[in-house]
Amino acid sequence: MLIATSGTTGLPKLAEITHRNLIQGFTYLWSFFDNFPNPTRLPLIMSPVQWFSAIFVMTSSPLFRQTRLQTSLTFTQEHAYELINKYKPTFATSSSSMWVTLFKPEQHEKCNFSSLEVILIGGSAMHPTLLQYMKNIIPNTTIANMYGMSECSGPAFLPDLYLVNPETLAEITEPNKPGELWIKGPSIFKCYRNNPKVTKDALTDDGWLRSGDIMYRDEKWYFYFVERLKSLPPK
Repeated sequence: MLIATSGTTGLPKLAEITHRNLIQGFTYLWSFFDNFPNPTRLPLIMSPVQWFSAIFVMTSSPLFRQTRLQTSLTFTQEHAYELINKYKPTFATSSSSMWVTLFKPEQHEKCNFSSLEVILIGGSAMHPTLLQYMKNIIPNTTIANMYGMSECSGPAFLPDLYLVNPETLAEITEPNKPGELWIKGPSIFKCYRNNPKVTKDALTDDGWLRSGDIMYRDEKWYFYFVERLKSLPPK
């Protein structure tokens, strides 16, 4: 499968995702459920078709014997409320900006979100106040802020990973010290289509993906995003 991607910086390009990558990504993204082969009743597609979150549901729903809920209309706040109230989906994933729109004070009362068992939020940072606000409204729903990449076939924190000094390429082992996140595992993509130079910049010879994201971890191994490496000013 060819998935359009640019990360948060750089020109658009096509990531080659193999069958093995997809199978691994499907497993990770359904990890919040324990009922198989049908993990949840009705996933709702809220993302544009070129986003991995939409591709994931479209491709995996036949394998997991699921009916999926999708629309050809523009996904506005009003249309989202209509779909959720009428069909009562049980799973949804979208960007934090979409959830900000759907949970606007004095407007979200128009929609009954209680049917949603799991909500995944990705694509951008989510403010903790929004997360807590959503949990107060739907306390029985699992809400997770997910960090992922098309190049990882979804979530990025399930394969092997470590932090690297981007200048010396030495591993960072102590907590609270920022470095570039490197990721390795069976979900890591094959290459960028017809783009060997960018592929070589992203993948090491032994298969590590350079995420381009600067992070640090605390003593409990919780990771925190700091900045895009390419966004930092040169020294």
